[in-house]
Amino acid sequence: PVVFQENYRAYAVCALPQIAWLDGAEVHGDDRAAAEDNFVQRALEFNDRVEELHRSHREELRAIELGRMKSVREADDIKEQLLAQFVKLQDVVVAGREKVRREHARQLRIREQNLDRLKLQLNELKTQHSKILDDLEHAEQDALAEDEQIFTSVSRRARLELQEAVAMAELSSADRGDRAVAFQVLCSEGTSSAAMPSELKALCLSLERSQEPRDDAEPPLLVNRASKVFSRHLYDDHVATVSQDTKRGKDTAHPNKPGWARDNIPPLYIALPDLEALKLALLGGLGELAESGALTLCSDPRSAVRLRGTGGSSDAKCRVLQCRANFHRVHFAERVPQLASLKSASSHLRTMPTDCQAVRLADGTYIVETAKASLVLPVIYAILARPVEPHLAPPDRAVGSVRLS
Repeated sequence: PVVFQENYRAYAVCALPQIAWLDGAEVHGDDRAAAEDNFVQRALEFNDRVEELHRSHREELRAIELGRMKSVREADDIKEQLLAQFVKLQDVVVAGREKVRREHARQLRIREQNLDRLKLQLNELKTQHSKILDDLEHAEQDALAEDEQIFTSVSRRARLELQEAVAMAELSSADRGDRAVAFQVLCSEGTSSAAMPSELKALCLSLERSQEPRDDAEPPLLVNRASKVFSRHLYDDHVATVSQDTKRGKDTAHPNKPGWARDNIPPLYIALPDLEALKLALLGGLGELAESGALTLCSDPRSAVRLRGTGGSSDAKCRVLQCRANFHRVHFAERVPQLASLKSASSHLRTMPTDCQAVRLADGTYIVETAKASLVLPVIYAILARPVEPHLAPPDRAVGSVRLS
């Protein structure tokens, strides 16, 4: 209730000056004066408080205004700073865009340059690839040509070997009776020099001497195959002719006369153009190979091959017969250094004494009359060949042939 409020009685007495009684208690003048003093005092205190509040309010307003003005100034400063930073940012953005534009242009130039470089490299790779393909194609063509050459060479060799075997079989056939020729193989292709029989040493030595110094324009000759030959009727004719000619010329020989000498006859060689010439020589005697009445033999096989022109190509075979001659009366024609051709051999026979068995030229060539061809006996049939190039050698055959080491 309101009666319990502080200063209730003083406020009521002051507000109601005519009241005499309040809540059953009499209101005296002192009570009224005390109430008024209290009211005035409270009013003054209230006014002081109000004035204090107004003053504090004004101060707060002034502080607020100062704070507002400071905030405005700060806001203006911040705005100016922001504008300055925005200008700087705008400059940075513009500069960045320009830098990005330049970088983009540079990247485009680099990409174009790299593209051009890649195109050039691609063209070079294409050229190299084409060259490699061309080289491979040429190598394949060369390999095919080489294989074809090897096949042709092997086929030719096989055909020649077959012809040789057939010819030897025909010559050694028993149907020929005493004219049958016996063959004993001394060496075949690929035989090493250590396994070479002694009968071939003279042939190999002759080849070595005739090819030193070696002429690069003419490849050397090596022994490819060799066989010892024996024919009974040729041997009997040789013995009979040697015996008769020795008896007939015993009293007419003049070893001390100029132009005459007892010659130490080395093995002599005659080249055979083909297998038919071999058959003629071993069946009918070496006189069958004479031309214009003269039989020409050389002291080295290379000269014999060159003389008859049977060298052929680089892979051709050269057939020669190594012969043993029994000449007791040899006329030396030292003024004739070398035989020009087989046709010129007969001209040397016209200057030969009647009892002379052979004419020897300065180069070691012997010329014999056809009638005295049986003084020469074939003992070895050899096939000479040029050295086979390693890249043309068949894989199952030895490179080269017998050669004296």
